[in-house]
Amino acid sequence: MTGTTWGFSKARGGQEMLVLPQTKDLLIFGGRDASGKTVSDVERLSFVSLETSPPYALLEADLGSFVQDRFNATYTLMSSGQVLVMGGEGVVKGRTLALDSAELYNPRDPFPAQ
Repeated sequence: MTGTTWGFSKARGGQEMLVLPQTKDLLIFGGRDASGKTVSDVERLSFVSLETSPPYALLEADLGSFVQDRFNATYTLMSSGQVLVMGGEGVVKGRTLALDSAELYNPRDPFPAQ
């Protein structure tokens, strides 16, 4: 059996992922790029079908980014549909530190308000 691969818009390692239960879309958060810089933006892979190959398509939209760049944070899908992003590591005043903050991300509206 030959597997199928598909890509993100940018390379990242150490990323986190959540499945949105209503749409089966995948949200890709965080990670580091090839130079070791923290990736702050979010990518969304839209579920197409289990009968297509690949079963997901990259949503080409500006999905925003976090207030604080984070790596290795905790991402929790809340009952409101928002994602609570907590802790992790980030660069503060030029130093990489453990973060003591949290923020909310809204995956329900993938297109910015006009």
